[in-house]
Amino acid sequence: MLADVGPYRVMRLIGQGGQGRVYLGYDDRLGRPVAIKRYTLPSNQARRRALLAEARAVARMQGPQVVQVFDVIESRTHLAMVMEYVPGCTLERVLRIRRLSLASAVKVAQDLAAALTLARQRGIVHGDLKASNVLITTSGRARLVDFGVARHVTSGLHRGHAPGSLSALSPEQYRGEAPDHRSDLFALGIVLYRMLCGAQPFYRKGQFDAAMLLRGDVPPLLARVSDEHGLVAKLLPLVNALLRVDPARRIGSTLRVRQLLLQVSRALPAAQVDCLLREVRPLFCEALSSENAQRLRLQLSAQSGQGNRRRQHHLRAEIQGGAPQGIGRRGVDELAPRHRQV
Repeated sequence: MLADVGPYRVMRLIGQGGQGRVYLGYDDRLGRPVAIKRYTLPSNQARRRALLAEARAVARMQGPQVVQVFDVIESRTHLAMVMEYVPGCTLERVLRIRRLSLASAVKVAQDLAAALTLARQRGIVHGDLKASNVLITTSGRARLVDFGVARHVTSGLHRGHAPGSLSALSPEQYRGEAPDHRSDLFALGIVLYRMLCGAQPFYRKGQFDAAMLLRGDVPPLLARVSDEHGLVAKLLPLVNALLRVDPARRIGSTLRVRQLLLQVSRALPAAQVDCLLREVRPLFCEALSSENAQRLRLQLSAQSGQGNRRRQHHLRAEIQGGAPQGIGRRGVDELAPRHRQV
């Protein structure tokens, strides 16, 4: 288990990927859970300086469609970004289990386009926009995480190729060119295509196909999805404009992308509006019960640390009187603080 990071207590590992590990932590000073993502710093000093500058710029970015960064802590070999803890699940998990409705796909795309608008205003390029970097929250919104940092800490895919994930690469990134906001819009097009039909546009037989990417050989969307009401067809011009190989011919305005998505959203039947939460709730109900248990453990631990037995007793009584779904009285007892070094 990772030792505590600065003033933040590290509780447990909650996720990991190619760019780093994510831990659930707790800020005793403000009494709130946090997410701590730990990256290995590059040995190259120029890349290290670029990473730290990007991390500080991301920390100044605020908006409802992005995950807020609270703190940036640097050590000799690692960088820890302390972020807002957002209960829910990743879009990647959702898409591995089910296909979203058209209304939900449009809603997620609208939130991502809004996040990219904010990033462009700050001069920040995400560089690795993919489903696993999109969080679906318990309020039924999509929020983007890992702005600009992953591309500084990953090594190239192959010699001469830019850092990034295969599922998020634009043609120019694959050729080793520096990404810009149009690269992020290309990645948004990939995510939108996948949400609509359940498949990656540049994969053949489950494997990434670089030739398809560089040619812009996108399998026809309407051949992969039913379109009874003709609404998917309304999205085709946008999807095609986002996935153009040449960045100069690709749609480059996040405002225009949001306008086109809004037009489709307004054409949807009223019954389908705001259905994202209803579709994803079954996927994270179990996780929420687990996180509620963890949060109660943190609260009890904080009370113990303050030495206030009376407040801890009242808190335990309150929990026992209304334990979250999936947590019985025995589970409440198991939430008592365990004095151990993490």
